[in-house]
Amino acid sequence: MADLPFHVVTQKEIPEELLQIIEKKKEGAFHLTYEDGGTLYIVVGYGAMDTGGYSIEVPGFYLSDGGIVIDTNLLGPQEEAVRQISYPYIVVSTEWREEPVLYQ
Repeated sequence: MADLPFHVVTQKEIPEELLQIIEKKKEGAFHLTYEDGGTLYIVVGYGAMDTGGYSIEVPGFYLSDGGIVIDTNLLGPQEEAVRQISYPYIVVSTEWREEPVLYQ
């Protein structure tokens, strides 16, 4: 088991094609991977929520015998959250690897 470097991708940094895929899937919980120019993007979506104010943490991102493990937790909503449907998801990027991605 070895920690892997990763970057939490901002909305502006997400490739346009990947944004379109996320838009189609965001209503329900989803996982997906996307490769672009030697970069591996890993997306974890939590589906529709009744309010905004959620955040997502990544307490674990590492290489195991079975593949790349990504562990995420949905946090929130904050008490002053706006009563509006939101679709929390996180996009992380790392160097392209052949191993499968395992979601926890």
